[in-house]
Amino acid sequence: MLVTIAKNAQIKRYFEYQTKTKNEMKTVVAVPCKLARIMFTLCKYKRCYDPLEVDKYIFGEEAA
Repeated sequence: MLVTIAKNAQIKRYFEYQTKTKNEMKTVVAVPCKLARIMFTLCKYKRCYDPLEVDKYIFGEEAA
C-alpha cells in the first residue's frame, strides 16, 4: 500500500487529505478500502479507469 501511495498521484492526494483528520496508520488502512470501492464500481458499471472521474468520486469536486 505504501508503494501505491508513493507512486500514484491521486492516491497520494487522498492519503494526504485523510491524514489531516486521522492518524497515519488508520489512513494506511482507509486507502485500500477506497481502492476496493473504486475497483468494484468500475467493474459493476463496466467502465474504464478515468482519473478525472475518480477525482470526482474521491473528493466530490471537479479536478483542476
